[in-house]
Amino acid sequence: MRHNSIPFLVFIIFLSLSHKTSATKINSWEKLVEQRHFDDIIAKANKILQLDKANQDAIYYQAVALYKSRQREKSAELFKQLVAHYQQNTNAISLYRYAMSYYYLGDNVQAIKLLSKVVDDGNAPIEAELHLGYTYAKTGYYLRAIKAYDNVIKHIQNHSIYYNRALVHAGAGQLKAAAKDMEKSIQHKPDFHLPYFDLISIHAALKQPQKALNWLDTLLARKITDLSRLEQDPDMKAFIASDAYLSILKKYGLD
Repeated sequence: MRHNSIPFLVFIIFLSLSHKTSATKINSWEKLVEQRHFDDIIAKANKILQLDKANQDAIYYQAVALYKSRQREKSAELFKQLVAHYQQNTNAISLYRYAMSYYYLGDNVQAIKLLSKVVDDGNAPIEAELHLGYTYAKTGYYLRAIKAYDNVIKHIQNHSIYYNRALVHAGAGQLKAAAKDMEKSIQHKPDFHLPYFDLISIHAALKQPQKALNWLDTLLARKITDLSRLEQDPDMKAFIASDAYLSILKKYGLD
């Protein structure tokens, strides 16, 4: 398995805010984000901004809604507006939004710098450290990402956070730790199938073909028949050409 080939951006962005922790108070805006009611957020924000053009809540959450509904250019304009209006002597909430504006704008250096400052404050929302972990992962700081995820997992335990920590363990070459987190991800959400593929690759890389075959059997038993994720990986050529692999495919009528 080529650890550097793991598509962090695809999975991290897809899963990033699919779950919230009960340890953090969720306001009405964040509830709408969690429920993916992006059109409602944009409409609500527009009404507020007609009366108060500088309302920071409305600008920030409209920007987030636009970003998550794939209207990236419009969202970038609003995040840049937040950055331009930020004051150094503002409160912790504004600092967090300032940091997150750089996160969504893709400025990883500034995002890490500011999110680290938010986290060091001690009273930050757990989402701040969650996004710090994502940003570390995207920039290849895997050990720092693991440390951030370790802290997040004290508050959040779900398939998403375990899978993301598994990916950075793999990126750091810690394959046994990655396998454990992949299994925890499956325990939390058995129908989330990405970890099954990764476990096959991890055990093949660890020279544990029987474990890899067991996970392949488990995956196929769940009626997942598209194995292109494995078959397109050049590091898996020997494994997928083995008689044992082909035998399991035959078992499920895929030969």
